Amino acid sequence: MAIRYLLETFGEPGKDVVTVAPSFEMYWVNCSILGLHHVPVAYESDLTISADKIIDAITENTRVVVLLNPNNPIGNVYTEEEATKIITAAKKVGAVVIIDEAYHYFYPNTFLNHALNDGNVVVLRTFSKLFSLAACRLGVVISTPDIIHYVKNAKLTFDANSIALLFGERILDRPDLVKELIQIEKEGKKYTLDSLSSRGYKCRDCRGNFIFVKPNHDAKIVAEKLAAKNVLVHPYGNSLLKDVIRVSTGSKKAMQIFLDAFFEADKDD
Repeated sequence: MAIRYLLETFGEPGKDVVTVAPSFEMYWVNCSILGLHHVPVAYESDLTISADKIIDAITENTRVVVLLNPNNPIGNVYTEEEATKIITAAKKVGAVVIIDEAYHYFYPNTFLNHALNDGNVVVLRTFSKLFSLAACRLGVVISTPDIIHYVKNAKLTFDANSIALLFGERILDRPDLVKELIQIEKEGKKYTLDSLSSRGYKCRDCRGNFIFVKPNHDAKIVAEKLAAKNVLVHPYGNSLLKDVIRVSTGSKKAMQIFLDAFFEADKDD
C-alpha cells in the first residue's frame, strides 16, 4: 500500500517512474494501473547496475525514482556516493526518490538520514521479511513532515488493522528479538553457502535474506522437483537469471531441509 500511495501521490499520468530492471514487480504493476510511464534501467550481464545510467534516465518528465537497497531480486546495494548523486539528480527535476529498504535488517546500511533531511526522499520498511509477518500487511513510510502530510491525504483510513499494529508494537519493544533473528539468518545463510560451495556450486551471496544458486541441471526443472517436495524456490524466465534459482535463507535447520531436497533434485539420473 505504501508503494501505491506514493505513486498515486507523486506520480503523474504519462510521466516517468524510473526503476532498475529486474526489480520488485509491484512498482511497474502499479505504474500500469495508474497510467504512469515506467522507465526500466537494465542490469549488466554481470548483475551490476550503473548509477550513471539511472541518472541518465532522469529527465524533466521524471516524477519518481525508485531504488531498492538491497534490490529484489538481484540483491545489490548502493554506496552513499551513488545514492547522493541519484537523489541530487532527481531533486533538480522535482522528482521524489523512493528508497525501498524491505531487506534492511539483513544489510544494516541505510539511507534513513536522507529521508529525514532531504526534501525529496522516502524510505520504506516492512515487517514482512525478518519478522515473518507478511500476512499482517504492515509497513512504514519514513520521510519529512511535508511528504508524510501528502501521503496521509491519500491514505485509506483503516489500511492497517489493529492486530497487525499490535504485532508491530511488540516487535519494536524487543530489540533483543531483532538481533536474535538476524543472527539466526546469518548462520543459516553461511551454512548454506558453505555446503553448496563445498560441492562446487556457483552461488551469489545477495545482501538480502536470499542467495542465487546455479544448478547443474535446468533451473526450472530443479525448481519443479523441489516444489514436489514442498520446498519452494524461485526460478526465472528472463535471460539474465534463467540459469539460477533464488533461495530464501533462514535458520540452519530450515536450510538443511532445502539442501537435502536440492542435492536430491539436482543429482544425475
